[in-house]
Amino acid sequence: MTTSAGEEQLVTFVTPEKGADQADSTTEDWRAIWENTYAEGEPAAEDDFNLKGWQSSYSKQPLPEAEMRDWVTQTVDRIAGTGARTFAEIGCGTGLLLLRLAPVADRYLGIDFSAEAIGHVKSAVARRGLTGRVRLATAAAQDIGDVADGELFDCVVINSVAQYFPGRDYLTEVLTEASKIVVPGGHIYVGDLRSLKLAEAFHISVLEMDDRLGTEELRALAARHALEDDELLIDPGYFAELQDALPAVTGIQGSLKAPGYDNELTRFRYDVLLKIGGEVPDRPQPCEYLGWEEVSDLEGLDRLLGASSSAAVVVDGIPNARVARFAHLASGDEMPPFVCLPEELDEVAARHGWDTRHAWSSRFPQQGRIRTSFTHRSRWSGHFVHERPTIDGPTSNDPGQGARLQVLKHSARAFLRQNLPEYMVPNRVLTLPEFPLTPNGKTDRNALKAIARQQVSSTDHVLPSGPVQNLLHEIWCEVLNVSRVSAVENIFDAGTTSLLVVRIRQELRDRHGIDIPLTSFFAYPTISSLAQTLDPDMERHYSDGRPASPRAQNATAARRRQRRRQ
Repeated sequence: MTTSAGEEQLVTFVTPEKGADQADSTTEDWRAIWENTYAEGEPAAEDDFNLKGWQSSYSKQPLPEAEMRDWVTQTVDRIAGTGARTFAEIGCGTGLLLLRLAPVADRYLGIDFSAEAIGHVKSAVARRGLTGRVRLATAAAQDIGDVADGELFDCVVINSVAQYFPGRDYLTEVLTEASKIVVPGGHIYVGDLRSLKLAEAFHISVLEMDDRLGTEELRALAARHALEDDELLIDPGYFAELQDALPAVTGIQGSLKAPGYDNELTRFRYDVLLKIGGEVPDRPQPCEYLGWEEVSDLEGLDRLLGASSSAAVVVDGIPNARVARFAHLASGDEMPPFVCLPEELDEVAARHGWDTRHAWSSRFPQQGRIRTSFTHRSRWSGHFVHERPTIDGPTSNDPGQGARLQVLKHSARAFLRQNLPEYMVPNRVLTLPEFPLTPNGKTDRNALKAIARQQVSSTDHVLPSGPVQNLLHEIWCEVLNVSRVSAVENIFDAGTTSLLVVRIRQELRDRHGIDIPLTSFFAYPTISSLAQTLDPDMERHYSDGRPASPRAQNATAARRRQRRRQ
């Protein structure tokens, strides 16, 4: 076929076989990652603020401490707002939440699949004299019922761990088990969920740091990364399906992250509070429902809230300034004429005595629009507003499929090189979950050609140079089962997943005595840049992958955004 650049190329498409359930092996891989992460480096300066594993998708560096403190405070406030006195936390990690909630709780059960994390929390709990009210166990998420052993709790917390579950069925199993240990009328707090419908917008926000990518290339590569995402992404509609299958769920309340720093956590993640058992939550009445087109801007909202005598007002489809630019780049749609931040809505509401709760809207969901419920403080005293999400299309991805697609393109290329003459080896191998079909059920070749034209060409191959690069290249090829990887290609674009990084690190340590911190693979994601950190004198002239300074990154981002507006 002829590419958009006019180049003749042979392209092969591959789809993965339908394999057996890999939930157990995926969970074990994540366990290995977190055990390594928690064990690495020096102990945290504050034992209740251990941020190991919290890394920015943009810079590949640890998330700034101030932003993480804000995130922790907002999360603790939301959980405490349920009024719970007893807690069970699934995936307590290093105790960011536990060590703040437990001192004022009557009982607290914390479990995590990492023995390293549980050991850290156990020491911190003992230093605070909390051993009488805190019980800890190393256990998998679905074993929460067995660990609870008949105890019931006001609130079960599952915060920022669901993305590491192997699939939606596993999440459903965990939530079902969790519902059995909640007192009637209690809650399950599922926090920090990654949004399915904003997956491409999220990857746009990460990839736009690369100034070499034009808009079309950026869009195509973001779609490819979303397809190959190996974390669990959940649409709010999943919780409506859960309620249909699990009658114990009597209420659903979704919320965007609270106002604070502008980062990937506040832009693309959200929380869901489930009410378990008890009476179905009341809704504030009377309630007005309006679309954003009837309000149009903040001045219109000010007039509406100032004049309304209702207990609640719901405004749906509000353009969201947190994500609008990224969603626009992902879809190619026009930017709305007016966008606003959730905190701007809060300010208008507060002037007239209204509280706010922001959730994802089902109107233009790929644009990340907001549905805001305004409740008047003098006319509504409840803290839980049940709103059943709309089911519109798929409600989750398949993280196992994403991981398989990442690896398959390189293992397929290696197989073709080994079994075909050189002139028949394809220029590119593209992986798809399944082949597109015509209405007659045949492979849609025109659709395949369109996909091939959209995909970004891979990095030109650069051979490893020097003993350190050669060593890294050898290990990479063995683990990926490929014959070669470019020394300047991003290793994650080359089929490496977070799970495979653990295996590569283990091979280097066991066979060659080289112990590389797990975070270095993300900070220096090419063979040349990673080799330079091991032997700077030998690899100094291979500096392609060295991270740019923050000032250079900001200048580059400004130039890129200006060019894309033109």
